This record gives sequence, C-alpha cells and structure tokens, in this order.
Amino acid sequence: MEMPYKDLKSKNLSSLVNVIKVVTVISYIILAISLVIVVFANVGLIPVTGALMLPYAILGLLLSGFLAILVSLEETFRLKVTNSIQTKESDL
Repeated sequence: MEMPYKDLKSKNLSSLVNVIKVVTVISYIILAISLVIVVFANVGLIPVTGALMLPYAILGLLLSGFLAILVSLEETFRLKVTNSIQTKESDL
C-alpha cells in the first residue's frame, strides 16, 4: 500500500499535509478493523462495536479528502499568483 496523497505538496501548509496523511492512514486502519469486526464477529456486542467505528472512519476519510482539496486549491492559487508576479516583472 502506498501513502495516500503522495503527490500533494504545499509550501505554506506542509504540516497540514502531514496531518492529512496521518488522519487518512488512521481512518483506513479503523475502517478495516471495523469491517473485519462486523463481518467475522457474530457474538454479542462485538458487531455493534465495529458498526459504531464505521462512521468515524468514514468521517475521517471525508475530512482528510476535504482538507486535501483545500490545500491543493491554496497551492494552485499560490503558484498562479507567483507566476503572474514573475510575468509582470519580466515585462518591465
């Protein structure tokens, strides 16, 4: 398995990118554990515990995806502004 968002880079928000990657990996692990518990455990409250972990795993994945989109938009905007400033300076 390769790291999620391996191509996501940001000059200003590099620590947030690392947090996004950690949250995504943890969410994948929780999702896998909860699905295994729900599928293979048919005794007592164990499937309920697995089912209770599912929304948190999905929420973590959605949140990390949303933050990755915001970081990507910020980096794209930063690059556009940097390129437009360089173009204006070269025209002078």
